[in-house]
Amino acid sequence: MLRFPSTVLKAAGELLGLNHDQAEALAGVSRKTIQRAEAGDQVTTRPVARDVPQPF
Repeated sequence: MLRFPSTVLKAAGELLGLNHDQAEALAGVSRKTIQRAEAGDQVTTRPVARDVPQPF
């Protein structure tokens, strides 16, 4: 799983000119998840967990 410092996430959003609604739509996660990630909390989303290769 990739983890980025919250400052990087915030800066990327600002650089791209994304508001939380747009970030939600692009990332496929809730506003609460985006806010938690920006606050530096560890977050795992179903799409990320689903993409992890499963043995056999």
